[in-house]
This record gives sequence, C-alpha cells and structure tokens, in this order.
Amino acid sequence: MYFCLVIFLGAVSPFLLNVNFLPDASERFIMVDAPYQGARAKEIRRLVAIPLEESLSSLKGVKNIESISRDGRALVKVELKWNVDIDLALLEARALLDAAADSLPQDCPKPSAQKKPESESMAIRILVLPKDENISKASSFVNNELKGRLLALDECGGVKTSGLVEREIVIEVDSNLSSYYGLSLEQIAQEISLSNFDYPAGSVLDGENDLMLKTEGAFKSFDDILDTSLNSNEGPLKARHLAQVKKEDKDFDSFCHYNGERCVSLQVFCKKGKNPLRLSRKIKETVKQANEEKPNYELIIQDDCSKEIMGTVKNLAINSLVGLLIAFFLLLFFFNSVKMSLSIAAVIPFSLLFTCAVLLALKRSLNIISISGMTICLGMIVDNSIVALESACDKKIDAAFLDVRLSNVASTVTSAIVFLPLLFIGGIIGELFLDLAISVASGLLFSLFYSFSALPALCVLFLREDVKKCKCRSFPLLEERLAKVLRKTNKIRFLCPALALAFTILSLLAMLGLKKEMQEKTREKFFCEKIVFPCGADLKLVESKAKALSCRIKEAQGVKNVFSQGGVERTDLNFLANAENKKESVFLFIEADDMEKCKKLVKKILDNSGFSYSEIERRDLISERLEISNNFLFSAEDDDVDRFWAGCEKAFNGGFSPNEISMQKIFKADKKQMERLKLSPYELSQILRRALNGAAASSYCENGLEIPMTVKFKKNEYSAQEKLGSMNALLGSSPVALSSLGEWSEKAEEAALFRLNGKDSKVIDKKNAAAAPFEIAKRLVSLKSQGLKSLFLNGAFLLALVLALLYCILGAQTESLTLPLYYLTAVPPSFFGAAAALLIFGSSLNINSIIALTILFGSSVNNSIVLHESGGKKTSTVFITSATSIASLLPFAFDPLQTNPQSSLSLAVAGGLAMSAAAVLIMTPNMLYWSGK
Repeated sequence: MYFCLVIFLGAVSPFLLNVNFLPDASERFIMVDAPYQGARAKEIRRLVAIPLEESLSSLKGVKNIESISRDGRALVKVELKWNVDIDLALLEARALLDAAADSLPQDCPKPSAQKKPESESMAIRILVLPKDENISKASSFVNNELKGRLLALDECGGVKTSGLVEREIVIEVDSNLSSYYGLSLEQIAQEISLSNFDYPAGSVLDGENDLMLKTEGAFKSFDDILDTSLNSNEGPLKARHLAQVKKEDKDFDSFCHYNGERCVSLQVFCKKGKNPLRLSRKIKETVKQANEEKPNYELIIQDDCSKEIMGTVKNLAINSLVGLLIAFFLLLFFFNSVKMSLSIAAVIPFSLLFTCAVLLALKRSLNIISISGMTICLGMIVDNSIVALESACDKKIDAAFLDVRLSNVASTVTSAIVFLPLLFIGGIIGELFLDLAISVASGLLFSLFYSFSALPALCVLFLREDVKKCKCRSFPLLEERLAKVLRKTNKIRFLCPALALAFTILSLLAMLGLKKEMQEKTREKFFCEKIVFPCGADLKLVESKAKALSCRIKEAQGVKNVFSQGGVERTDLNFLANAENKKESVFLFIEADDMEKCKKLVKKILDNSGFSYSEIERRDLISERLEISNNFLFSAEDDDVDRFWAGCEKAFNGGFSPNEISMQKIFKADKKQMERLKLSPYELSQILRRALNGAAASSYCENGLEIPMTVKFKKNEYSAQEKLGSMNALLGSSPVALSSLGEWSEKAEEAALFRLNGKDSKVIDKKNAAAAPFEIAKRLVSLKSQGLKSLFLNGAFLLALVLALLYCILGAQTESLTLPLYYLTAVPPSFFGAAAALLIFGSSLNINSIIALTILFGSSVNNSIVLHESGGKKTSTVFITSATSIASLLPFAFDPLQTNPQSSLSLAVAGGLAMSAAAVLIMTPNMLYWSGK
C-alpha cells in the first residue's frame, strides 16, 4: 500500500511540476546605467565610468567589473562571485552610487543599478505585421494594448519591444523669426507647456454643494497650439507668426523585418519560478484572440523557446520507452521469463514518476539537468532488482531477499554518495547540478525501496512458481575463458597495478585529445549573420538596405523565413553593455531546412552585396548564463587610450571591438569674447543642444492618448557645417552670431570605449587572434578558456572530493584500509572507457561528461563489490547488470540528428561501464588473490 501511494503521488507530480531550460541559479550580474546626453565617449570614460568603477570595486563579493562608455551613456556591469546574495549586493551598490554621485559632473543624472535583464534566448518572440504597412499604427497597438495584455499574464516577467515607430507633434520654428523676436526654443516650449493645462481655480459653495473650479486651457486642436501667446521683445505674439505644427513619425531607434516586411517585435520573458510552457500556451491564446479582433494586423510567434523544452521532455519519454523495451528483452533473454522480466523492468517508469514527485516536493523543476539525472538512472535502477531476483532463483525467496539486502544497500549508497558533494560545493557545478544529484539519488533510492517491497511481494503473490522454475542464463564459455585468463594472469604479481596505471595514463591522454566545451551542441533551427555598417550611418538608409537584402535572401532556394533586426532601443541595456555590439549593426536570423547548403547560398549573396559581415556562433545555454564569449581579450598596459587604439589598429587591422570611429564637430570658443558676454561654456553647450535637438513641451492629448510635443527649428536647418556657422545664440533676448564667439573644427574620435577590471581593453575575434604576431598573441586572453578552466578546476576538485568520500564509505563498510583501494582499481578503466567512447564517436568533454565521470566512481566500484562478496563466482551478475545498464542508455547515447542534450553523458557512462566490467572481471580477482582476501 505504501508502494501504491508512492506511485499515485508520482503519477500526479508531472502535471504539477514546473518545466524550464536550466535550474534556477543565483543571479550574479548587476547593471549600472549612467546616461549623460551630449557627452562624448572619451569624456564619459573619464568623468563617469572610471569614478563608478572605483566606487563599485569596494562592493563585497565582486569578481569582475566591466564598463563600456558610449556617446551619451556609460554602462557598468558587475559580476559577483557564486553564492553572493545579489539583493544585498544591489542595496550596497545603490548606496555606493549615491555616495559617488557627488564626484560625477553636475548635469549628469543619478546612475541607476538593477539586476541584469534576462537573456533573449530564453524569450518567446512575437511579431506584429501591419497589413496596411502603417508601422506607426502597429506601434500604437503594441504600446497601448498588446503589451499590457502580455504583462497581465501571471507567468510574464517582462516584455521587450523593438522596431517601434512613435508619432510626435512637431512645432517647427523659423530660426530667423525666432532670433528677430528674441525667442529661444526653450522659451517657446515653456510658454506652450504653460498654456496646455487645465488650471484649478479653487472652489465655491453653491447651496449645499461644494463646486470645484478650473480654467480650461488644454489644447484640443493644432489651432489652439498656434494661438498660444508668446512674450517676445516686440510684445505679445501668436505662435502661428513664426511656427507651424505637424504630426509626424519620430526618428526610430530600431527596426525589424520579417521576410522583407516591416514589423514590430516583442520578446516575452518568463517570470522566475514560473512555467514557460504555460506562458507559451497563454501567449498562443492571446495571439489567436488578437488576430481575430484586429484584422489589420497579423501576429506571428516567430521563436518559441518552450519548443526546445518540450522537445527535450518528449525525447526523454521516447528514449525511456525504447530503453525500457531493450532492457525488457535483455532480461527476457537472461531470465527466460516474461513475468520476471516485466517485474524488473517495471521499476524504470515507476522510478521516473517517483523522481518527479521528489523534485516537486523540493520545489525544483524539470529541466535539462534533472532530465540528465533521469537518463542516467535508466541504466542503473534495475541492478538491485536483478541481483535480488537472481539470488531468489538459487534460494528460497525469503532467504534470497534477506541475503542481498546488505549488498544492495551498500551498492546503492556507493552510487548515490558520489553526489553528496554537490550539496556543498560552490560554483556552477554546485548550483546547476543539484537537480541532477536529486534525480539520481531519488531514482536509486526508489530502486532499493522497490527491491525491498514491491518485488518480494510480486514474487510471493504472483511469481512463486516462475521463480522456482527459473534458471538464470549462465555463460559457461565466457566463464571458462575468463578462468583461463585468470590462471595465466595470477602468475604476474604486479599486473593489476600496472594495468590501473596504464588505464589512468591512457584516459588522461584521451581526454587531452577531446574537444573542450561547456555543453554539447544540438541541431540549430536557424543561423545568424551580422552585418556591420560604418559608424554614424543613417538608420533609415541602413533599414532600406537591410530590407532589400532580406528580400534577396528570402528568394534563395531552401530559405524558409528571414527575420532581420537593426539599430538598438535606448532601454536595451543587454545590447549596449556588450562591447561587440554597435547600433549600426543588422542581425539576420535565417531559418532553413538544409542549414549547410543555405549557409553557402547566403554567404554568396552577402559576398556580392559588398557588406562587411560575419556569422554569429550560437552559444549553448550554460555559456549564455555564464556570459562566456568565444573571443579573446587584449588589454592596455597604460592609460593612454589613443596609443592603445593605434596599437590595436596596427596589430589587428580593425578586427576588434569596440571599433566605432565617428566624426565630432568641435566649437572652439573665443575666451575673451565669452567673458565679455558673461557666457560660460556650459551655457553655450546647452544653447547648441536645444538648437539642434529641440526642446520638449508638454504632451498633446488625442483620443485619450498622449503624444509628445517638441519645439524644433526647421528640418536640416543646421545639418551642414557651413550652416552651423550661421547659427545665432540668444543671450537674453539678443541674438548673437555663433561665428563671432569662435569657430568650428572636425575631429575623429572613438564612439565606444571598453574597460575590464580597470584596464582599457578590446575584444578580438578568433580569426584576428590567430593571425596576431607572437608578441601580441601572448598578451591575448581567451575568454572561453577562462570559463572552461574554472569549470574543469571545479570538476577536478569534485572528482577528488568524491574519490576521498568514496574511500571513506568503502572503508567503513569493509572495516579495512586496503580493501577499498582494490575496489577503486575499477575506476581508471571506467574513465578510459568513457574518454575512448567520447573520442571514437566525436563527442566532447563538457559539463555532462564531467558528471558522467563522477557517476562512474560509484557504478564501476559496485562490480568489484559484487565479485568480492561472491568470491569471484558472480561473473554472470556483473555481465547481466552491466549489459542491462548499457543497453538502457543506448537510445540516449547515439544522437545522429543532434537533438539529445544528454548524448555525451549517456555515451560516457555506457563506455565507462563497458570497459570497467571487462577490466574488473580480470583485475579484481587478481588483486584479491595476491592480497589473500
């Protein structure tokens, strides 16, 4: 009945269990945003970025500090060490920023700190295509309606929009008339704002009613704006005498195209701890409803991250079923009984359900890592039942299950104990792989519970006659040949230590030959090309070229869809904080059936276009979470930024990031003239800024929506340098020609400057890093190697910790100091088998592979324990348990379509178990023979 209760809870759990990409890990990045409009990158680096870096360096638990200074903004990204409470760190960071505000320029707004936004690969992308090609109306629909619907969903953690085009009311002023009347743009904007308001006028008592009074002034039409009275130096003046009003599209910051059609993009992020599958389902319902309600727009879900999660879960279910069938037929071959084979194989689905129940109880999620744990269990959870049932075939049922009770407990504890360090070890391995430890331990403990409870009950109630008649298949030929080998090898005293040493050396050599990566790659559903335009290129021109290029690529054979995105929204801190990004970039996401063939066609089109482009290598999920780049870092040796940039240009010929050079117009003022007019450089800069960018007035209300109003000079009034010389600056109400205050010059400067841990740095791509001279190459730091080094150091520490822990456990079980060493000789062959399997099948050494090696500590030792306790007689048990475990993993191990993220893990475990079983059958009896055990 207890067993039935467990199964019932397990059957309910999958419907309640949260599903996600990866386990929830500690947030480790704090983003500091410090806008400073009008300032150049070099000034922002000196006046804003460096003071903020110095202030934040005293933050507790800081690992790295990056800063990027762009024209008009500084972004500082603080990476914290693992296991640091980010909420406390964020509070401390805000306090440090408050203290540092006094050291920043007076007109620099107060910096803000927040947790780093979610990665875009974890989002669901929705595209809104206007059927009438009116992108401004589509933007209004997105901003005022669709975005609100999505944010109202319980699972929605945020919405990021791109490609919006907003409307604005422009009050276009004649510069000559404004100078004549002594009115600056700021004065006009202020007068218009004061007139565009319903002012309260007190209250009056009317009998028993208290009536509120107000004066109506809010604009109802453009004529109301033009009728605004302005106080000029010639007396009161209507705005219509020097200005006209028009409604037009604002200059957009970003654009999106889908198969050449302009659209608006929304990326919906799942709230932490919520189910992305449920969010995806609700988004689909919202999109369907919006398509029915708004026939003028077509809404498309262009990228749904939940499909990958669902695909992984389905892959687990299908491969588990195949593994179950393989295990059943193998058991049928060994035991020659359908009922007994079913009774053993039944532990596999029941164990998966129990694991789901444990994950639910511990508030964990079903993700790639926990699914990896379930995958491993498929090859291990049948061992206890096989050992117990094989013993029952030779003895009475009661006695048989009692005899194997202690050995099953010992083998289960040995296999599960290797995951105990994951509860205490820090870093990525500790945080990400806790779910794997829970999954494996749950599956093993359930298999032990099953062999104690349900299996004996089944044998007594239903299988008594089958057990009596059953004769477990023996392998006399194998045992005979093994006996001959043992008789020959027993004469060589140091054969086993030599083999153990040889396997250790061979496994290290094999691992050195393996490709190193964070996580094995799965099949791509699209590829991305990045096109870079010259710095300062007009975004409208970039948009038109991107549209034409998207149409050409869409017509190529085999291309299904093309999504292009260019520019950058001012609020997109993730994009702006990346040194490799620039706003003059266009990203092409191309979906195709035959990916390699399509890449060649697209490359040919891009080569003929003459654009500078590069393919963006897609990072795996763990690299994205850790923000590990495939590029290299080149840092300055001193603080001379100009010399450092020139050195990079000479060494890498422009192949570095950031590499943004923009032309800057500099006004060199006549100091004597400025002093005579009592005009400071700051006041002059504000006059120039308002003249070129306009002055904001209060919003205009239309159909319940507020539209921003801006007072500007006529379009392109001062676009050319010769026109800037004719600009007039208003001092009070008197116009002064700017040419009389100084002269304009032109200078090229960097528009983005990157720093890491207090040093000016550049990011170098792999191609240019490989071609760098030796003197430069030795100063390059591989960002990927740093991340992998940390991973493998943690992995090596974990393996050493597991080895020590396993020795202690085996020593406690055997009450011996030397016997555990004999058991552990099974580990080197298993490591060699795992490395050889990975090498032969072209897999890589990654996080999953390291976890597989950890698992092999416990699994390989179990065979030595079985042989020792049976006096070397149970060779068939070793063969049966190993064969069943390996066969259950085969559906996961072979992944020709690259859809299984557990492939390398299963392959390593299967290869390790196979080699370990073969070696143990020879090494363990020899070791025990020479030791007299």
